[in-house]
Amino acid sequence: MAANLSFYIAKRYFFSWKKKTIINIISILAVVAVMACTCSLIIILSAFNGMDTFVKNLFGKFDPHLTIVPTIGKSFESDATKIEHIKNLEGIAQVSEIIEDNALLKYKDRQVVVKVKGIEPAFLQAQFKAASISSGNASIYKDSTSFALVGLGVQNELALSRDSKNMYPLQYMYPKAGKIMGSLTPNLLNLENIRYAGSFSIERQYDETYTFAPLKFVERLTEMKNRRTAIEILVNDKSDIKKLKSTIQQYLGEEYIVKDSLDLHVSLLKAHNIEKLITFLIFSFILLIASLNIFFALSMLTMEKKKDIAIMKSIGFTAKAIRNTYLQIGYLVAVVGTGFGLVVGLLVVLAQQQFGLKSMGMNNGLISSYPVELRWLDFVFVATIVMLVTLLVSYIPARKAASINISQEV
Repeated sequence: MAANLSFYIAKRYFFSWKKKTIINIISILAVVAVMACTCSLIIILSAFNGMDTFVKNLFGKFDPHLTIVPTIGKSFESDATKIEHIKNLEGIAQVSEIIEDNALLKYKDRQVVVKVKGIEPAFLQAQFKAASISSGNASIYKDSTSFALVGLGVQNELALSRDSKNMYPLQYMYPKAGKIMGSLTPNLLNLENIRYAGSFSIERQYDETYTFAPLKFVERLTEMKNRRTAIEILVNDKSDIKKLKSTIQQYLGEEYIVKDSLDLHVSLLKAHNIEKLITFLIFSFILLIASLNIFFALSMLTMEKKKDIAIMKSIGFTAKAIRNTYLQIGYLVAVVGTGFGLVVGLLVVLAQQQFGLKSMGMNNGLISSYPVELRWLDFVFVATIVMLVTLLVSYIPARKAASINISQEV
């Protein structure tokens, strides 16, 4: 009964805005501040979620599902028995041996340092999505002729066009065994000519550096013979990746490391998560400052309602009941502000998803509007944080109200 009466009194104080006193104004500002912070947190977290998913999907167009690399060193001896064993595992779609290294790529009088990635043609066609090919196609071997697929940035740097397929060949240059790249002296370099197949566009980091060529071609260029820098794997069902990763790692032992797509970009994802955490903490601090409006409103309400508090004590209210009454006023501010903030944040995010209100500011970008993604756990997390902060700043004025001496006010 006392609890219900405390809540009734708190509700009357909170909603008694017929008289526009300074306390009412501060209370309204407190609700608006809580609402604004809650809304901002939802929008910002959704933006980070959207960018996180976008980055993962972006790299997913290029990255294999699993990659095997040596624990020590840059390359390892290819083992046909181990590769065949992996190919025969249930859930494996394709396996390809990889040779990847830096090389100099030349076309006519233009040249650029690139990463040349030797890969099996069938694997490349399965790995690439059609949307990734800007011009030409992903066929890097046809009628006993090798072709190179280059990033869009490399294409622009070398001034390649569709006509380049039938014109001059591309020329890769790679230091001979034991030599250091830096000199263009012919007798220090392996030179291999190749035809231009087309270009791809994934992400700037890859577009400006990566090129693809058949494995045997890159093997000749680098003189690696039976050595490989990695083995890349595609699976039938992405839900099996963790299981297959563990199975292959167990089979290969400590000499190799099996990585999934997230492992390949762990530094980037860590930086992204740290940025998300720091942003959240900054806005939580802003919320704490904004919630001081509640502190001032309750403090002033305590001074204004001293006689009411004295009457409440005289009719049997304990100090705890009075403290809870004022805490519930803070609770009402938190509930109303948080509720409106969550709804507004939800509507803004949905509007961004539907109409693309905020543009990325790139005319030729992979996406036109800023990506956002709703995660309901964020709503729970934000609501919890806002409620805790609001109740925290409500505690001191509530305790002060409970400590008022009745003999001084009657």
